[in-house]
This record gives sequence, C-alpha cells and structure tokens, in this order.
Amino acid sequence: MSFRTLKQLLLGGIFLLAAASVQAQSYGRVVINEYMPWTSNSCGVPTEFVELLNFGPGPTNIGCYILTNGKYSVTIPPNTILQPGQYYVISGVNVLAQNCGNIDRAVTVDLNWNTCGCTNVAIPTTAPGFMADGGSGNPNMVLFDPNMVVVDAVTRATPAPAVSAISTSSVSSQCVRKTFDLDNVSINYEVLGMSTGNANSFARKLDGDCEWIKQPQISAGANNNKTSGGTSSITYSKNIVNAMDYCTGQRGAITITASGSNIASYFPMEYTIAYDADGNGVFDFSDTYTYGSDNTSPDIELTGLAGGSYRVTVGSYKGCNLKTFIFSILPCGPLLPIKLLHFGLAGSSPDAHTFTWRIADAEGLETVALESSADGSSFRTEFQEVLGRNSPRNYRQSVTRRSGTSFYRLRITGANGRPEYSRVINTGAGLTLHGLRPNPASDRTVLELQAPGDRPVRYRVHSIALPCST
Repeated sequence: MSFRTLKQLLLGGIFLLAAASVQAQSYGRVVINEYMPWTSNSCGVPTEFVELLNFGPGPTNIGCYILTNGKYSVTIPPNTILQPGQYYVISGVNVLAQNCGNIDRAVTVDLNWNTCGCTNVAIPTTAPGFMADGGSGNPNMVLFDPNMVVVDAVTRATPAPAVSAISTSSVSSQCVRKTFDLDNVSINYEVLGMSTGNANSFARKLDGDCEWIKQPQISAGANNNKTSGGTSSITYSKNIVNAMDYCTGQRGAITITASGSNIASYFPMEYTIAYDADGNGVFDFSDTYTYGSDNTSPDIELTGLAGGSYRVTVGSYKGCNLKTFIFSILPCGPLLPIKLLHFGLAGSSPDAHTFTWRIADAEGLETVALESSADGSSFRTEFQEVLGRNSPRNYRQSVTRRSGTSFYRLRITGANGRPEYSRVINTGAGLTLHGLRPNPASDRTVLELQAPGDRPVRYRVHSIALPCST
C-alpha cells in the first residue's frame, strides 16, 4: 500500500480506522527475540525458553498465538496483551534461576508449557525437550497468529527439520484448534547459520534486529546487547520536515533515513504509524494505526500528518531491523495561550465532589468548564465560567454527585473557539490498579493507578536478589 493511500485514510477515515482497530487488536511488531534450545545440565531440560518482544508502536493481543517447531506447539492463552516494549517469556518452569534464563537475575516466566494445558502433547522434560540439542541440532521456531499467518520464524539452518501434521491445543475451548504440517506451509525463515551451543541462547544482537548471535550472556525478559560492541546493520535518523499541520494542503511531515552497507537490499521498508487519537498520551487499542511501505532507499517519507502525537515503528520487509520514533505535529490554528498547571479531585462527600485547578494565564481564553460523564465518552457541563484578563488563576469548585456519574474533566476554550481538554478524573471509590508493565522489570516500569483523589500511594518493589523496598 502506498503512503498516498494511507494519508487519505489517516485524515479522512480516522474514525473508521479506530473502529476497525479494536477488532484486530494487533498494533505492534511481535518478534521471537531470543531462545535457548540446549540447556546446561545444572539448569535442566525444562529451562529451555523462548522470549517474545512487542516492539510497538502499539499494544498487541497475542492471545491464541501459536509457537511451534512443527513437533510441539504452545498456544498462548486468550486475551494476553503485550504492551510496546514488553517481553513475554515461555518456558517449562515457573522461574528461570539466575544464569538459566538471565545472567543478571532470576526470571519469572509468563507461560509454563508444562502446566498451562496449552500444548498439543506433553513436552518432554528430558533431553532433548522442546527443541533439538547438540551443535548440529537444528532448532527452529515459528510464531503464528490465530489465523495461521506467520508472525515470525527463525531456524539455525535450512532446510528446516522434517515434521508431520500436528493439532494445536484449544486451551480449554477458548482458542480454535489448528491442524497443520510445517512442511506444507510456506515460511520465510530468518536463518541463523551458526551451530547450537550448550548453555548458549540464540539472540538478536539488539532487540528487534536482523543480526543474530549465539551467546552465553543470556537475557530472558530483558533487552539484548549484553556483548560489547553490539551494533545493528542499519541505523536510522529522523528529520521533521514540517512540524505543523496547517489544515490546508500542507500537513505535517517527517523523513526517516536508513543508513548501512548495501542499504537498498533492506527495502522495501514497512512501517506502522500510531496516532494518539484521544490525546491521552497513551497508545492503546482506542487509537488509530495505519500501515504502509516505502520502496525507495534510503528515505522513508511520511507526509499528510494531522496535528497530534505519534509513534512510528519502521523495519525491513524481512520483519526485523526495527526502530521506533516518537514525535508530535503541532495542530492547526493558534495554540491556546495557557498552561493548565493542575487539575485534581480535592475531596468527596456523600453529596458532592470538590475539584481544584490552576492555570498559568487566562489571557486569550474564552471559558473554562467542568464537565461530567457516566461512561467517560459523552460529557455534560456542570460548571462554566467566562474568563477574562483579570480572571483568577486558582479555582475550587464543588459539584453535586450524580448516580452513575464518575468521570470529570475540564474544557478550556480559547478566543478562537477551539477547545482543549484536561485529563479525565475517575472518582470511582477505591484504589484500582489498571496496569503495571513490564513486570518483572530490569530498569523501569509504568504503574497505572486510579484513585478517588490526589493522595500519596505506597508501593513495594520486590527483588529475587535484594531485600524489597517501599
């Protein structure tokens, strides 16, 4: 698909795409990032592992995906969501001890194929286990989506080992059982071309890269590149050609340039553009995702971009050499001369909610309104004030509690008539955990909480090797 077609979809059919995207639930590039086919005697055969990675730009539901070598298969339980940058480790144990999955720490496995009830047959716990052993062994791995479309496939050498037909698990009738013979499936494997090493994993040199290495510096559940001098065969650079959407024939535009030896051989480049349609700063299933490819090296030109926040993930047609860029295009029309410094729930009583907010400057503004909603989508006005040059900067406003109404936001309208919105506050009682990803984490994690007001929150971080801290 040419980007000219994509441009029309992004601008003219944004709501259609958003609706279609909810059904597909696949807005990230998922790859087989690392796998351990031949374990050490001290770790044991069941510590074989396969690490998947969602490179982004959006989340992907990998539920009912099938991981197989043609002899054994593992069906991932339904509604398993991988956020951008999140790893998913599959193994035959619950915990990979340090030096069995990762040289830095123990790793909690996301899916244990010996206890999940999601394999075609029982996977042996004695050699060779799930994957072939020995230096000349040829462990191959194929990842299918629920429609039997190949998501990723790797093998040590071609031809891949001969197999026979198998039928996958239905995971207690939650997934559709598939019957196939890999010998009869057209698969474009990434060929590693190196012998299998005892206690060595096969890993992409960098996360999402096309280059593979055999390494003892295993890194399940964490980023690759534990070897010195690990560099990709392709480097990318981003240039914002037009930083503003003028709401005319001139829209936002960027160029991504790929550099490397024989760069034309990596083209066409494929890309996924994530557009933060609801402006909440989170790329999720409610946002807009478009896809395209560029055949002309070395530049990937993305034009016709509406104002807003974006992520774009680019990669070779081979399905690797992945890179994600984050950028914004300024919206058309003058920006509101305001900075909303604070908006929060100050407190609640049986009869009312009290909100506070602070603005940096009211000059150039028309109105500020406090809005409520029962579903977080359709809002009604609870309070509105006309603003002027001498309007206050600090506000405190109480509104009557309405049954079934728990979502609140500010709508600030400028003199140009264009509204801007604050974050949405959910006044639902109690503290609710909406997300923690990735977990476990090696360097950083994102914690999403819902609370009935602004208040301190205590949390505890657990480590296998160190005491927990609060």
